[in-house]
Amino acid sequence: MEEHIIKKKKSKRIFNIFLLFLIGLIYLFVTKKFKIAIPCPINAVTGLYCPGCGVTRLIMSITKGDIYTAFRSNIALFVLSPALIYIIVKYVYGYIEGKNKFNKFDTKLTYVLIVVLIVFALLRNIPYFDYLQPIVK
Repeated sequence: MEEHIIKKKKSKRIFNIFLLFLIGLIYLFVTKKFKIAIPCPINAVTGLYCPGCGVTRLIMSITKGDIYTAFRSNIALFVLSPALIYIIVKYVYGYIEGKNKFNKFDTKLTYVLIVVLIVFALLRNIPYFDYLQPIVK
């Protein structure tokens, strides 16, 4: 009986991941087709760039094969993407299995990524570091 409950929870978690992925694909399609995207609320309210500003352009540029524009859209996320993908995959796998799969290395890597992204967000809003700001096409 307990095994049935575990399988049901695992199926629900897989469905949740699939649904989230599907929403992302729909957003990608709508953005590509209609040339509209959700604006960054932080930038809209404060005029400052958050660590995620430019991520939609980054992904859109990668789908077009435009690596330079992807890089310039969000330099930090572009450079850190292998580590971010590793952490996300490990987290999703742990979520599906219902267990924490993080070890000390994963935890330290996550903290380092958070610090780097915070520093990136601060630097990209200083006039001298304006080359870190997302390009607008």
